[in-house]
Amino acid sequence: MGTALFRIRRNRKKIVFIFLIGSVSSFGAFAQKNKVKPGKDYFEAESSSVLADHVNDSTLKTVLAFKTGSELNSAAIRLNSQETIDIRFDDLKAGFARFQFSIVHCNADWTASELFTTDYLDGMPTDNFQNQLNSFNTLLKYTHYYLQLPNSSVRFKRSGNYAIKVFKADSPDNILFIKRFMVYEDLAFTDVIIRQPTRVEFRPFKQEVDFNIQTNIPIADAYRELTVVVRQNERWDNSITHLKPLFINGNTLTYDYDLDNLFDGGNEFRQMDIRSSRLHGIGVRHIEQGKSINITLNDDEITAHKRYQFFRDANGKFVHQTVDGRISFNELDYVSVKFSLTKSEPFEKDNLYVFGQLTNWEVLPEFKMKWNVENRKYECSAIIKQGFYNYAYVTSNGKLNDFTFTEGQHVETENIYELLVYFKPLGQLADRLILYKKINSLDITR
Repeated sequence: MGTALFRIRRNRKKIVFIFLIGSVSSFGAFAQKNKVKPGKDYFEAESSSVLADHVNDSTLKTVLAFKTGSELNSAAIRLNSQETIDIRFDDLKAGFARFQFSIVHCNADWTASELFTTDYLDGMPTDNFQNQLNSFNTLLKYTHYYLQLPNSSVRFKRSGNYAIKVFKADSPDNILFIKRFMVYEDLAFTDVIIRQPTRVEFRPFKQEVDFNIQTNIPIADAYRELTVVVRQNERWDNSITHLKPLFINGNTLTYDYDLDNLFDGGNEFRQMDIRSSRLHGIGVRHIEQGKSINITLNDDEITAHKRYQFFRDANGKFVHQTVDGRISFNELDYVSVKFSLTKSEPFEKDNLYVFGQLTNWEVLPEFKMKWNVENRKYECSAIIKQGFYNYAYVTSNGKLNDFTFTEGQHVETENIYELLVYFKPLGQLADRLILYKKINSLDITR
């Protein structure tokens, strides 16, 4: 990391850790009182034309988009490179179905851009999923479909946000799911510092993201032509989208705020290893196998009142791995997984959900926890593909998905941040993605 950001900052006092002592309720009240309002969320933007990352068909499971090579990769590739995006999903109806897709270029806010298809694609804008695999040696039969982009039939001509719409050939207006991915250029670079917050009241449980941007292209009006997005652990629901430069010095733009660039620290994600239908992996209490596989996880406890403890996680993501460590997309079964979270009393207002990449970073009805009065715990069961998973519990009021009362918030938590910089010159029809940068908060500055 460069030192330019340090030179322009005002003098700071030495940061000292503050440890909150008290009950979960007192911590929660403090956190809620001082909660920073997140930036406008693209999922919840007012415009109905936003292409949300969402699955509309309950028989399509494990819908994925990632840079080819690992499921843990973000769905972002460099323009005119050899990198590709994997699009994958399972159809629980099994058999063969003729799935097709179309590709839409989007603005920074994920509304469709005004470009003609020929402006951003070279080749077929609509095509079939040519590759499929039948499930092998599984109790629940399914068909796995996949493709890679770009390929011999279609290539990207422009950087920016992209959305792939998937539908059946005989029902093109019935969109089964939309997945987002990004194609970027290297036309700017950045120094990013993730630090303990400047504001004293946020230091124990939030993380501040400060950065400079240096561009290699002329920017006439950075306040109007640039859109900056920061997201945490590949989530769109809490992304910050409203930042404007605080200072401009030549081609260097400084984003050095004390409040608008704060994220909740969260906590390390819980883990479950459900790769095996016989062996009890991490977090598994009981396995029952008959015509289907039913897995009961250990009772989880609320950790909001506990001190932070570091351990390696996948930042809410998962991998489809067999017991012997192989990556497989058609040899893993679908199993019923029962989650439970013990609590003396139910939450008064908000609903409780299982949350993570396994829920597409959404609060979904099938992952809503129900209060069991007799056992004094929240419970839910969901159909999930075997693999190694991260997950968390969040309370939600329909707008904010909150870790505060279940997992806790800690400045020390290891998180992945992505900085996205979009450029749309005045008079142009679409945003270009001129910078993509990924940063780990383990490098946090105290």
